[in-house]
Amino acid sequence: MHNIARPPDWIARVLGIAGLAISLLTFYFSSWRPACIRIGLGPQIFVASKPRIGVLTTVVNEGAHEVVITSGELEIDNSQFTLPLTSTALQSESWEYDTEGNRQKQTSIRYSFFTPFAVKPHDEASASLWFVATDTFQLTPGRHVASVVLRNANHGSVSLQFEIELKQSDLTALYPKKNGKEQAGVEYPIDIVSQMQKSSCPLF
Repeated sequence: MHNIARPPDWIARVLGIAGLAISLLTFYFSSWRPACIRIGLGPQIFVASKPRIGVLTTVVNEGAHEVVITSGELEIDNSQFTLPLTSTALQSESWEYDTEGNRQKQTSIRYSFFTPFAVKPHDEASASLWFVATDTFQLTPGRHVASVVLRNANHGSVSLQFEIELKQSDLTALYPKKNGKEQAGVEYPIDIVSQMQKSSCPLF
């Protein structure tokens, strides 16, 4: 009879320890890891006079515990202006196309007061968040840096920085005049030039 060669004991021990470590890590990330959120934005923001700024936001929870978003703010140009999160869009602007491809039956945005919302573990939630200036100011042409900051019930926060570039034609459309007076309520789309996550999720 031939003896079947068996691996040395140290190899078996290493494999056993590695298997245990992988099992513990899997259990940690699936059940123990604290809530950890990241923010993603749509390709545009929407700006109305005062200003009111709408941001299409997706909040991703990479942790194993639920997190509740309780408040937020939008900081513009190194906090030169800070707009609190006050409302969400119940219904975004929508429309239909006719047979010739022309946009028809456009409906307006409907709003409600912002209320805290929960994001389940390993899940995501999307919302149209609106930040409204407490004191009226006008935006100016040029590149602007802004940060969306969201706070949660555990006194933590997450932020995402993005850039927009405003042209004079944007501001002309944003602040239309009728009979010499500016008309409020026009939600004007502005492209986001770039975005960068400012907060990171620790592994442990």
